[in-house]
Amino acid sequence: MSEATLLLLGAEAEAQAPRLEASGYSCLIGEASAAHWPRCHLAVLAADQQGRIPELQQRLPGIPLLLDIGSDSVGARSRLLQVGASDFWLSSQGPSDLLLRLRLHLKLIHKDQPSRDRLSLADLTVVPHPEAGEDVSSSDALHAVLFDSARPVMVAPLVAPERIGTRVCIAWNGTAESAASVQAALPWMQKAEAVRVLTADEYHRRGPAAADLLGYLALHGITADTAVFRPIDREVGAGLLRAAKDFQCDLLSMGAYSHSRLRQLILGGVTRHVLEHADLPVMMTR
Repeated sequence: MSEATLLLLGAEAEAQAPRLEASGYSCLIGEASAAHWPRCHLAVLAADQQGRIPELQQRLPGIPLLLDIGSDSVGARSRLLQVGASDFWLSSQGPSDLLLRLRLHLKLIHKDQPSRDRLSLADLTVVPHPEAGEDVSSSDALHAVLFDSARPVMVAPLVAPERIGTRVCIAWNGTAESAASVQAALPWMQKAEAVRVLTADEYHRRGPAAADLLGYLALHGITADTAVFRPIDREVGAGLLRAAKDFQCDLLSMGAYSHSRLRQLILGGVTRHVLEHADLPVMMTR
């Protein structure tokens, strides 16, 4: 990553140059470096540069724009989405926060992605759980499968399970992504000892109810029951995982990113929570 070039705009961002250069980055500082902007890999923006994001998106197409939001909050992250920045950094946290985010974005840029054609011919792709200490949004292999192959992906837990697929849970919210997860899990459910459909008012978005899904599963020779779970500390994903654990589930199948990927990566969401906290095999379908 030492060959990466960063564009720094605004006093707060430009003040990070010495520390960034000490970490091996090349820095283009301010308007004086405009002639060299096309060779930058990422742009780091001070908060007062927010209004320039539309201009920078035109001048630097495809380049991630990291905007300083000062201190972290849901409101600040929401505004970040509205103005079109790619991600945020926190000047209040010093250089360490920015360095971490730069490493994650550069990993996405430089690391080879799995072949889309090869993935599209796979019945199932298994990827490792995002490693401890690494932001789940950087799991490029997982997102390549989900968004490029239209095939299911199995996220392996950090600790290998003793069994898999004997007690299957379906996370049901009525969406097309959720329906795709049911299709992917049919072979597992037909051989499982027990199947449960998990749903919640806070999770359901549109489409058929869980009771309708039971009738569909019955047509495939699958006997299942339903359980309604509640969010834990307002986290729907936490409630989902608790309900799966209560069932002694050893395979959870769910649709991924029913909300947009960008919204979930920045604001959080059920998909992100499950990816970060699940300790059982999770099969996701997009």
